[in-house]
Amino acid sequence: REFLKRGDRVVITSRSQKSVDATLEELRTFIPGAQVTGCAADVSKGADVDELAKFSVDQLGAVDLWINNAGTISSKKEKLADLSQEEIAGTVTTNLVGSLLCTQAALKLMT
Repeated sequence: REFLKRGDRVVITSRSQKSVDATLEELRTFIPGAQVTGCAADVSKGADVDELAKFSVDQLGAVDLWINNAGTISSKKEKLADLSQEEIAGTVTTNLVGSLLCTQAALKLMT
């Protein structure tokens, strides 16, 4: 919100287009005239990140700042010992691999 209040153009993403659309509506209501757009992407998937980067350039012309803010926790369980290997892998894939894939995409756009 703070970037939009300053007049920056912003691209948002979420895994579901429904979530993107709801957030876009909220931001545009909260900040009239906000220059915000978005698309669905799963940042744990390289192809989705590539599409997000392309979408961002198509919408903005250039990317000056990229913020990795995706994160998930795949379980409500409190103890690591209680998590399945699949739950651990899902969390790490989104939170670590997703951040690295997005950083890689951002570096390619900004260099």
